[in-house]
Amino acid sequence: MKINRMIRKPIILVVLLSTLLVATLPQEVVFAEDVVRLTIINYSDRDIWLKLEGPKSVYNLHVPPGETRAYTPLRGEYYYIYYACGTWVKGILDLSSQKIFEVPNCGFELETHPDHPRYLDGGEILKLVNVTFENETGAYALAILNGPSVFVFSFNDGQEREFTIPKGDYSMTVYGCGGHYNTAFFANFFNVKKLVCP
Repeated sequence: MKINRMIRKPIILVVLLSTLLVATLPQEVVFAEDVVRLTIINYSDRDIWLKLEGPKSVYNLHVPPGETRAYTPLRGEYYYIYYACGTWVKGILDLSSQKIFEVPNCGFELETHPDHPRYLDGGEILKLVNVTFENETGAYALAILNGPSVFVFSFNDGQEREFTIPKGDYSMTVYGCGGHYNTAFFANFFNVKKLVCP
């Protein structure tokens, strides 16, 4: 009787351990040819984030300033959100082959960027430009910009403010003048956009 009890305890322990081991094994096997190397080199003095949403996986990648990190996501096409220099842009990234993503200082593009599809210039993707807004509505105004990125800016009466935003087309809703109105503009280097009552 005592021998049976002594044998039962190790058998139960072995069954429990094997169940736990099977539960921790990966459910889907990934082969080396299924992944691709993505190297991110952050030359800037700020953190950068890259979110990748693919057919099977979502990756949230972070690289601190001055560091290099290598990742191995599954091959394929990804929708990305790239956040750097206080702003973000979105787009499509083809990771069917190895890529090197280099991030220069904010407001710059790489000077020695190789002309090769394997290399991505984080500065060129952001395409940051300085734009000045002048509030000539005669009162407090709020502007919501929607384009390559989304921004909300507020202005006191007569205030002039300069912002660094991604280059491109924006639709803008201005709240002021006793209501709101919609307008559009193209953000380019050193543009000046006046906020006026319609």
